[in-house]
Amino acid sequence: MSLGEIAAILSVATGKTVKYVALSDEAAREALAGAGLPEHAIQGLLDLMSLQRTGYAAAVTTDVKDVAGCDPTSFAEFAKAHASEF
Repeated sequence: MSLGEIAAILSVATGKTVKYVALSDEAAREALAGAGLPEHAIQGLLDLMSLQRTGYAAAVTTDVKDVAGCDPTSFAEFAKAHASEF
């Protein structure tokens, strides 16, 4: 699921417009540093952003069902259930 798709799901769940705006690593680094995050946290977030962009975390597995014995919650279901928290 792309970050744009996540934004669209959040828009539906909350009834508010949520947009994904892609940032360069440098712009993200500056924004995170401006928010007071330490360098190690900034680098960790940039690494996660890179993994997401390359599709590394796109695989869908049966792990939740295998371990918990129940079907996982979709992001749309999660967003709807927690809409007031966004």
